Amino acid sequence: MCVLINFMNENIKKYLSDNKDEFSKESLISALEKGGYNRTDIAEGVSAVYRDESSDTNILIQSVNFWDFKNYKIYAKRSEKIKDFFFGLALPWLFGILSAIISFSLRLSFSSFLSFLSFIFYIILLFYFSKRRRFIFWGLISNILFGLALGILAFILITTIFS
Repeated sequence: MCVLINFMNENIKKYLSDNKDEFSKESLISALEKGGYNRTDIAEGVSAVYRDESSDTNILIQSVNFWDFKNYKIYAKRSEKIKDFFFGLALPWLFGILSAIISFSLRLSFSSFLSFLSFIFYIILLFYFSKRRRFIFWGLISNILFGLALGILAFILITTIFS
């Protein structure tokens, strides 16, 4: 097994050193990931071939999966930012609909308790995503601001109509 790992690392190093003048480091890394190589092996190969740029290897460990909320997200494309923002904007609505369905289907009489739990969960999400996924955080904040703007608009309309 040790010989196989060493052979795979040598393949990665050879591939990177042979192609580093023709292609960018990011495109070589993505080609190796598509080839099925392990990210740690790729990171070791990159640090061996690009010794002067070894501080840049943290980018290699980042997951490209949208549903990876554990790790800090470094956005490479504008579309990733937009997806995260709209996910953060829609997330409270999805949880609200889900909690309404649960409370209606179980005929729960403590819906105010469920609302309080949803509020606490929302605050926890704000703190969690402020550290890891910036644009989901801003989507959540935009949802709050949108609700406040609608409330103020409704208050103004009601006071002008009934005054």
